[in-house]
Amino acid sequence: MTRIEDLLAARYGAFAPQVKAELNPTLETLLSHRSVRQFTDENVTDDQLKLIIAAAQSASTSSSLQVCSVAIVNDKAKRERLAEVCGASGEFVRQAPVFMVWLIDFARAASILELQQIDTNTFDLIESTSLGFLDLGIASQNALLAAESLGLGGVYAGSLRNDVPSVIETLKLPKYVFPAFGLAIGHPDRAEKTSIKPRLPQAAVVHYDEYNPDAWADTVPGYDEEFAKYYAGQGVSNASWMRTLGKRLSNPEILHGRQQLRMHLEAQGFDSK
Repeated sequence: MTRIEDLLAARYGAFAPQVKAELNPTLETLLSHRSVRQFTDENVTDDQLKLIIAAAQSASTSSSLQVCSVAIVNDKAKRERLAEVCGASGEFVRQAPVFMVWLIDFARAASILELQQIDTNTFDLIESTSLGFLDLGIASQNALLAAESLGLGGVYAGSLRNDVPSVIETLKLPKYVFPAFGLAIGHPDRAEKTSIKPRLPQAAVVHYDEYNPDAWADTVPGYDEEFAKYYAGQGVSNASWMRTLGKRLSNPEILHGRQQLRMHLEAQGFDSK
């Protein structure tokens, strides 16, 4: 029987918080999350997909604007083009039974405003851009959690932003629609070694009443050790979260084209002023 203590220990290692609580299905789904990049050839059923979409649409949405859409890509040629955009992440784009592209979608709203002869005077503000990304993140996380509750697994593909123009062309996206990221979903291949990845200790990320810029200092070195242990179990030696942070955030070229995001947003009508 899975215990809440076991899941917290898997998530935090030596820094696991001590809690007195009973494990319920929702918490078990949340605390058991892991990224799945290898899938069996078993299909995701139409009913499962409809429930996943229903869960996404049940997410909170700012002012009920509902500026999220999702493109489910089944066409093999289109899948291949998107896989090529994703580079090293492309294999799970090809393999997953379901591949979704999550879209910030103000085009629907623009058409409805046009029908009412109302001008679109706020679409180019950074608030609209931010709102779109936030709502999309909330909705897609609901979708992934729903998938996991159904015994499926998945992984996000931010690498879809490597070549935004190619994605726009592939999916025939009009103005005011922006492809934010992908999500692959399917039945996990049990041969894949991935397990629950450790997260930063709560002491490093939780602030009470005011921000403490030194909150991380006492715990991150120990977390780096937990991070290294996890990757050693995956067959990767000498892993370091702190070095990963430095590599990822210090060099724009490592973004493989994503550093040009503002230009691509502007081209789709999101000037983000």
